[in-house]
Amino acid sequence: MFFSKKFKSEKKIIHCFFSRKGGISTGIYESLNCGYGSNDAKKNIKKNREIALKKININSSFLATVNQKHTNKVQIINHANYLKKMEADAMVTNDKNIALGIFTADCAPVLFFEKKKNLIGAAHAGWKGAYSGVLENTIKKILKLGGTKENIHAAIGPHIGKLSYEVGEDFLSKFIAQNKEYKVFFTIKGNKNYKYLFNLGEFIKYLLKKANIGSVEIIQYDTFSESNQFFSYRRSLKHGYNDYGRCLSVIKLNL
Repeated sequence: MFFSKKFKSEKKIIHCFFSRKGGISTGIYESLNCGYGSNDAKKNIKKNREIALKKININSSFLATVNQKHTNKVQIINHANYLKKMEADAMVTNDKNIALGIFTADCAPVLFFEKKKNLIGAAHAGWKGAYSGVLENTIKKILKLGGTKENIHAAIGPHIGKLSYEVGEDFLSKFIAQNKEYKVFFTIKGNKNYKYLFNLGEFIKYLLKKANIGSVEIIQYDTFSESNQFFSYRRSLKHGYNDYGRCLSVIKLNL
């Protein structure tokens, strides 16, 4: 279990970035796999979610999730729609009874709290989502609910680290074509000028700071290299596995 220092000090919210530890799943899903997108037994996933949420005193019946597709879509969640599996990669709500849950395995979970109007958000930010605007769109939805930028605080959870994120020249070119400033998030790997290391966390932090919100915090853990703590899509590919588990990140108002 991992926490934002800033959010931990806020009594109006409950949050957690869960590790892969403490569940009942076995094999490549060991042990706290919370993603129905995996091929793990559904009963295990359901139990794992219950185990995780019980640790932070949240009823799993009120967990809202979305069908994550690496998009920039954001849904406003309320009592009428929180059980619907809508396609999106981020959610916002002002409902104190609803917990927002995001699943990741190398991508970054990003949690938001607007402390004046008591608004929360949760985003699934891999490179595709971050590149196409999921973070900015989440902030826009918080503003739509009455929030203000200076009162929005964001926490970036564990994600794949720079030293583990090797990409090719085509990947770099795509980013540079959008904004030349993005080059700073790439480092040439060794002496090869066609292989690069991408800093996803700092890229996300840059986008959030550019949006002029109140504060941004990064929780620095590498999901790829720390196999005992986290699930990793890229690590699973490297080992030839045909599937992988997902870690859960949650935020809920505590009013």
